[in-house]
Amino acid sequence: CVFPPAIRFALARLGAGDSVLVFCDRGDSRAPTVAAAILLALFTADGKRLCPPPPPADRRVFCKDDVRARLAVMQGHYPAAQVPRSMLRELWRFFCSPGCGWLDLDVSVPVVDV
Repeated sequence: CVFPPAIRFALARLGAGDSVLVFCDRGDSRAPTVAAAILLALFTADGKRLCPPPPPADRRVFCKDDVRARLAVMQGHYPAAQVPRSMLRELWRFFCSPGCGWLDLDVSVPVVDV
């Protein structure tokens, strides 16, 4: 799953005051999916304010409406950003399922710039 390293990278860069560009070489909708994951993990519901995730013990599982709300924020700024159903399922599995990866994500793991 690409979400954990992408979220850690974005948190490190945004926390340092940098901008983050999410793109995909293949052009197959992975970039909007990763951008939505970053919005879910690191921003307030309206997508306007950086809000680092709480410790794993204090996190809650997101609901599908949370995912849809972040997608709406992203598509409000970039209407061409589309997340296909298969990628949407990946977001739901990572953020909305009991025992999901979001609940265990350790954002304190050092980021290695490539």
